[in-house]
Amino acid sequence: MKNSLLLMFLILLVGRELGAQQSQVSFHFDIEEKLIDPYLEGYYTPEQMLETSYVIGQRYSTGKYYDKQGKLHRGEILYNQTNTVFRFRKDEKDKPKIIDPEECSGYVIGYDSFAVVTDIEVQRKLFVDRLKNPEFVQVLASFGNMTFYEHMHGERSVVATRLLKLDESTQMISFSKKDNKFKEQALPVFSSIPYLNQKIESGEWDEKDILQMIKMLEYKYRLDRNEKLYFRLSWEETRDSASAKYIGQVMSLNDTIWTIKYSHKNGSPIYQGSYSRLYPHRKNGEFLWFDQAGKVRKRVSYQNDKIVGDVIIYHASGTIHMRYRWVGNKPFFAEVNDTNGKPLLNAVGFGTEVYKDQILNRDVTRTYGSRRITSAFYLDDKGNKIYQYAAAPVKAKSWSKLKKDYKGYHIYPKNARASLSEGMVLAKVIVDPKGRNVSSTILKSAGDQLDQDALAHLHSLSAKRKWVPAKENSQKVYAEVVIP
Repeated sequence: MKNSLLLMFLILLVGRELGAQQSQVSFHFDIEEKLIDPYLEGYYTPEQMLETSYVIGQRYSTGKYYDKQGKLHRGEILYNQTNTVFRFRKDEKDKPKIIDPEECSGYVIGYDSFAVVTDIEVQRKLFVDRLKNPEFVQVLASFGNMTFYEHMHGERSVVATRLLKLDESTQMISFSKKDNKFKEQALPVFSSIPYLNQKIESGEWDEKDILQMIKMLEYKYRLDRNEKLYFRLSWEETRDSASAKYIGQVMSLNDTIWTIKYSHKNGSPIYQGSYSRLYPHRKNGEFLWFDQAGKVRKRVSYQNDKIVGDVIIYHASGTIHMRYRWVGNKPFFAEVNDTNGKPLLNAVGFGTEVYKDQILNRDVTRTYGSRRITSAFYLDDKGNKIYQYAAAPVKAKSWSKLKKDYKGYHIYPKNARASLSEGMVLAKVIVDPKGRNVSSTILKSAGDQLDQDALAHLHSLSAKRKWVPAKENSQKVYAEVVIP
């Protein structure tokens, strides 16, 4: 399996602040003191996080296969990188049995599908061989009359062969690693995109770039037919429209720049942006985030995945709320305005803002000095002043130990493995002046199963003083911190 599906759970949560609208989380600061603004999809990439993972295929994982009679068998599958067999069991109590390509027509493990092929040319380390016996190949993409596959050979040193099957043909194209032969094979397939035609003709792109070529060809196919893209809760792309949480639409292809718009399944827009590369995505150009009414609420420009220039956030009225740029991991504010457009900072960048948080329905007071945030706080239901940003922020007593403990001792939730749940969770933790986390709330969920499992771990932290409390004016204070 080229990319064994990695289920990743990035901690953690109790309760919900947000619900279904995952694109808006209000203003917060994470454990790195990094500002999280209200529109984070495709934007927020934390460096510090608590995480645990489960690699689909390396252990028994949810799967199914079809036997030669067409009967469907559901259970758990253990992947074998030789692609000549796999192990199947109905459940943990069942005795595993070995299934080979002679016994089935294909199988699915996690989100990856495998078919059976024979009599095809495949790459070896030093030569090209022809399969005499059937083996499994992974389905990479299927659109129009084309289905692309990948054959893997070897266990320690893996050699990949990329294949193409046209519906009207009984033969498969086995893309060669030799430049001239690859060019001869690839041009008829990919030359409909001028950029790809030029890259292949010049020899700049060859067989090792074919996954990028396939993705570009697929997106061009979707663009030409106005077809949608589908994404799971974790923002991984899927071909299963029924299980998708989000949809995407390729809006245009201008030379090498793809513009794609993303929405909730109900049509409510989230954001759109421009990419110069699709596998993996590389941001190049303007990105816009929208509120539920479809109004632009945030504007950012990227160059090769790096933010360039100012980040602009708008009030619902359309006036500029704030304009800032990143200096290190901290925002440097060129302007901050109220809802009427009145400037709140003086000529040297000092000022105070009382901001109505529409998502959480509360007033947040922020002070600025020399064009940076110097403090931010709000009052909770009990009248406690909760600092979002303080002179000395909340710190973990040992962040490395927290990470090690979580990764080393936490078992990936069984129900989440079965349902293939994955993704990043943002949790807001309130730490009191004694260093105890006294409440926790989900800002961004990765699904109910991961949410529920994390509750136990978070409660275990509540009984221990894992945090150094925040200080303001040399006094220990209540403060919140967001943990990814």
